[in-house]
Amino acid sequence: MAVGKVKNLNRIKKGVNILSQIFMLFQILFVIIVLLCSLFLFLGLLKNHALDFLTPFITFAKGFVHTVFGSSVKSSQPEIDGEVVLFILINIFLVFVFAQLKLACKRYSEIVDKKIVEERIKEEESFNRELELELERNLLAQKNFLLIVRIKAKPIVRDSVRSAMVPKEEIEKANNDVMAKFFAEIKTVPGLSFSKDNDILLISSNKFEIIDTAFMKVYEIIDTLKSDYRAQKILLRSRMAVDVYKSNVSLKTVYENIRPLIDLNANNEILCFGNFNNRYKLIQKPKYRIYIKGQYDINDQSETVWALVKNV
Repeated sequence: MAVGKVKNLNRIKKGVNILSQIFMLFQILFVIIVLLCSLFLFLGLLKNHALDFLTPFITFAKGFVHTVFGSSVKSSQPEIDGEVVLFILINIFLVFVFAQLKLACKRYSEIVDKKIVEERIKEEESFNRELELELERNLLAQKNFLLIVRIKAKPIVRDSVRSAMVPKEEIEKANNDVMAKFFAEIKTVPGLSFSKDNDILLISSNKFEIIDTAFMKVYEIIDTLKSDYRAQKILLRSRMAVDVYKSNVSLKTVYENIRPLIDLNANNEILCFGNFNNRYKLIQKPKYRIYIKGQYDINDQSETVWALVKNV
């Protein structure tokens, strides 16, 4: 709609500019007539016949004045032809008229220019709104989410020497126990599906509306486990990442995309990329806020990484 208005306004502007040029040509023509007729009278007073070739035109001018006014027009100076003088005055008036018409065209052209700018702004705003709506539709189509979690156990000791003395089997057993307890609790949340890649638990769902419920349950379980294992002199560190995706995208592809986030130095936080950030913003009452964690080199590319923090 706005595009059509701009085209029509451009056509109007073009027509007004052409009309302005026509008025200017008439203005120039009548100025030339005024100058020639005035010069003819002046040279006539001097008995100079240099412009006698204009006599047919002067005769036409006098006939025009006589036809319009119905009788001869006399001048106060007998040696000056009153009809020619009146013809000159008529042309001066026409010069003024066409000058005003040209000025009116210029002003109207400026008004049309302003309207064109306004319509283009509206067109750009409409285009941007359409893009935003299209982006929102694409984001809303991403109804699935994948949350990956890895929890590592570490003995609480005073120095690295004592830490090295803790048997690996004991640490491995603690890791397995932690993940088993975590899985036993998280699977109570309805609507979630699970799979595993070594020590990473994959939590997926096709119901994005339960994303906050999943986050809250994950944090609740991890906090409880940390408290329980701290009493056993074991420190737990969790690393998590999340993303959204459409139904036609494979879970494996999404997992491979966010898997590097687990290896970043971000303990006890849920990390994500901008795509999840944009989708999460569409939630009416999100229980978490997302802030920029920083720029990281991931797969030889600089990526902006975001982190989720629970609203106070």
